[in-house]
Parts: sequence; C-alpha cells; structure tokens
Amino acid sequence: MKNLLLFLKSFIYSLPVCFILFSSCSENDFTTDEAVPNEQFTLYAKYKGIDYVVPCVSINNSVVFLNKEFNDLYQNEISLLPNLAVLALSDNVVEYYSTENELQTKSGITFFDQESTSTNEPQTKANTFITGTAILYDDTNFKDTEVRFSIDNTLIYSCPNLKNAYAFNDKTSAIRLFNFIPSNSYFGLPYSGFTYDDPNGMGSNMRIVLIGYQNDTYGGQVLYCISTYSSSEDIYKPETATHQDWKLGNIGWNDKISSVVLRIATLQQVNSSYPPHNPV
Repeated sequence: MKNLLLFLKSFIYSLPVCFILFSSCSENDFTTDEAVPNEQFTLYAKYKGIDYVVPCVSINNSVVFLNKEFNDLYQNEISLLPNLAVLALSDNVVEYYSTENELQTKSGITFFDQESTSTNEPQTKANTFITGTAILYDDTNFKDTEVRFSIDNTLIYSCPNLKNAYAFNDKTSAIRLFNFIPSNSYFGLPYSGFTYDDPNGMGSNMRIVLIGYQNDTYGGQVLYCISTYSSSEDIYKPETATHQDWKLGNIGWNDKISSVVLRIATLQQVNSSYPPHNPV
C-alpha cells in the first residue's frame, strides 16, 4: 500500500498541468496505510467576472486542478489572497473575491439590521417563526457529528468561537442550509425596510445566508452559502435542504470554519449570483 501511495503521488506530480492546491493533509499523509480516495469532479469557478470549467481529481482531501490556466491563476494569485472570500452557490460552483466586502458589493448582498444573538435559543416573541437552519457536519457526505443552529425573523445567529460553543472549530466538512420563510408571507418587520404591501418584501424573495470564517471572531478567509426556499424542505429530512455542500474539501474549505453567522438577505440583493452562473 505504501508503494502504491508513493507511486500515485509521483504520478500526480509528473503531470504537466496539475498541482495540488487545496490540502488539509501533511506530506506524511501520503505514506500511511490508509486508503486513498480518488474522485473526479468538475469545479465551476468565477473570478474577476470570468467563468472557468475546471476538471479536478480529489485525493486525500487534496484537489488537483487539471486546467493549467486556472491552476496557474489559483496558485499565483487567488490562493495568496489573505482575506479570500468564497461564494458557494452549490456543490462545486463557486465565486472568488479578494475580500468579504468585495463579495458583498459585487454580489449585491445587503443584510437586514437584525438583532444579534450568540445563543442557539432565540427569545420567544410575538409574530416570530424559524426562518433558517444550518447543519455543520464533521465528515464528508453529511456524516458523523453534527452541529445545528437556527434563526427566526427577528434575530441573526452569530458564534465567534465554535470551539468554545460546540468544540467544533476546524471540523466542518459538509454543510446543509434550510430556508423556511413561506413564499407567500410578507417580511414587513420594522428592520426589513419593507411595508406589507411591498412585493419585494414577499417571502419568495428571501434567502438564508450562512457565513463561515476561517478564524475566531469572524476573521481570515470567509465562505458564503445561500439557501433558497422550497415547500418540500423538512428539518426532519435533512436531504431536502436547498443548499448542500457534501464535500467542502472540493472547494478548499475542509476543516477550516472557526466562527459563523446566520442571517437573511433578499432575492433582489443576491439576484446577480443566485441561481448559480452557467460557465461555458
């Protein structure tokens, strides 16, 4: 097995257009007796307004780009951005930005000025309902230990330190995200800026946004996930979530999230980025 792993490593490095870029493994991981998963997939990426279709191979949570143009761009520019912001639209469909502010500005994302809570027990108030739920999984394909947190229509959820709150820092390998805002409801609360007769305030225009940060207290690189609404979503059937990332390692985010925020945006504000772009 060790000889086989060394051969695979040498073979990958010998390919002229391939470099291992996303990795949560050490050099020694390639010389263990563990099995090496070998998965082929296509990454659909956008950077500075340009779409890229990138064939990839995943080995031991490391991703090999099989597109030399994108590989060189990622290795020499994207990966070097200290505050890289990634917008994950769906499995293996991502957009890269230099900073979180650039992501919000160019994607048109503006959030409501909701009251924040750092607990997972929103206060019970009149006319409130659960609007969104996020599930973080410790293993790929939505397996092993999980952490759940929810928001209602008056509160956002923020956790500056997943280690202190859940002993779950740098553990997230998969994500599911639900949007429970009824499509026929009006989001006419005072902080929303909408009146009850404003069609832009309809629940069908609302999106739940999960923001994961690389560092504690919302620092470092950042990952944005957006969930739309579906009447078939059921928290007791997690597979019905409208946003699902089964393997965050494919987009360079395996075991990286240390703090999170969960909140609401509107369709008109994220319309330029959702639904996913269609690279050609």
